[in-house]
Amino acid sequence: MLTRPKNNVMALRRVLAIAVIAAFGVLLGASRAEASDNLLVGILDDAQVLGKSDEAFATLEELRAQVVRVTLRWDLVAASKPGKGNNPDDPAYNWDQYDRAVQAAAARNIEVVFTIWGTPAWANGGKPPARAPKKVSQLRAFAMAAARRYSGAFETETGEYSVLPRVSRWTAWNEPNLSTFLRPQFKRVKHKGKKARFIKRSPVIYARICNSVVKGIHAASAEAGFESQVACGVTAPGGTNRGDARRPSISPIPFVRGMKAAGAEFDVYAHHPYPQSPREKPTDRPQANSRSSLGSMWRLLLELERLYGEDMPVWITEYGYQTNPPDKFLGVSPKQQARYLRLAYGIALANPRIEMLIWFLIVDENRDGDPTQGWQSGLKKADGTKKSAYKTFRNLPHP
Repeated sequence: MLTRPKNNVMALRRVLAIAVIAAFGVLLGASRAEASDNLLVGILDDAQVLGKSDEAFATLEELRAQVVRVTLRWDLVAASKPGKGNNPDDPAYNWDQYDRAVQAAAARNIEVVFTIWGTPAWANGGKPPARAPKKVSQLRAFAMAAARRYSGAFETETGEYSVLPRVSRWTAWNEPNLSTFLRPQFKRVKHKGKKARFIKRSPVIYARICNSVVKGIHAASAEAGFESQVACGVTAPGGTNRGDARRPSISPIPFVRGMKAAGAEFDVYAHHPYPQSPREKPTDRPQANSRSSLGSMWRLLLELERLYGEDMPVWITEYGYQTNPPDKFLGVSPKQQARYLRLAYGIALANPRIEMLIWFLIVDENRDGDPTQGWQSGLKKADGTKKSAYKTFRNLPHP
């Protein structure tokens, strides 16, 4: 039974949600004709938010973004090993660009969602940031330091704020089911007299990362007297599921099963249900059954329900469509991008378990002037020209 909307905005949200459920509700496993009352919409664009913060946050305010996802790089904040990892005041830490981001967000009433990622070389034996720390206790200490700094109670001597704004939503790592962000994905095992085989390793490694971040952030927020939410998973939509692939990766459903078996516990599951190709609409099921894009995300939701219960909420922490122009190979037309954004929002709104939808990016990437080398899903072109989707995002019906 639907309750009476409190205002016109909520009424519009419910009308849209009911329409989407009627058309597509089965796709996402919606169990009742009830809209999400707490769907947050936002943007991820580190290059803009951390590199051009004033301009970027003015744009986010104009877009009416409620949240901004920001990658909090452990390896950049802690380039050298801290003496006390859980102390945000340790002289090894450099939080400057993140302090500026949370202050700029708070000034515009935008909530920050921090994603902790990137192991410092001193913590993983001199390896790249996609390698896990040798001691997950060091990651837990960093997560605690970060959550203490952004608890709303940490005093700073410089800047606009005497006390830094609070951050209460976090994610642990980014797309750990891809070798780009977490290695190794598989381990080659040899048995005497038998052919060598590959076993999945990244879900086990990631479960330790997830639990470390969750424990560190929860401890700091409890210390400050408030509740925080930590999302784990943060999975890419597909995977090769082959240890001998050039870029080994694991599909979300076997990945989350491995996480559960390894003891991962968290508050929210985060996922990136990108389409398999520009021909795939948000409502389409992808050609690969193992892929969890938006049109087949119901399989992942059912698996999460089986493993973690029907109350496990979900955040879509990345989503988007590239445009042609400039990407002639992987882009849709600007009008299609706007239409697909509107449809994706309606699908997310229709499912009460989905609490967040974050679009990637504000501005198209422009790597050396070659659009095929960057990502072209921005609401603006690289030259700052607004696409059709800019107005669509700004007009999404939320408070």
